[in-house]
Amino acid sequence: MSFKEVLKTKWLLPFVLLVALSLRIYPGYFGKTIIETCKIFFGSVLYGLGTTLLFNGINVKISKKSLTREKFIKVAIWLSVLTAFSASLDHYFKVFGPGK
Repeated sequence: MSFKEVLKTKWLLPFVLLVALSLRIYPGYFGKTIIETCKIFFGSVLYGLGTTLLFNGINVKISKKSLTREKFIKVAIWLSVLTAFSASLDHYFKVFGPGK
């Protein structure tokens, strides 16, 4: 699949959302901004891939069918976007415990 085909597919929107939701901005601390953004991005991607692998394994055990490559990538990317979204909610609307 060439780069032009990737741009035309439905994978561009989730990837852009993933990058945008992984972005953490610390004014005055460029190094911390890069490190925290990379941690959230790679953590979300790894969590999405791991969850999709588990789902695919359970799917194979139960129904004897596995996901196609495109379906696998689509599910993994959208799970990564969901994870990055929840991490950004946690980061920007952090609620401290009682008495803090």
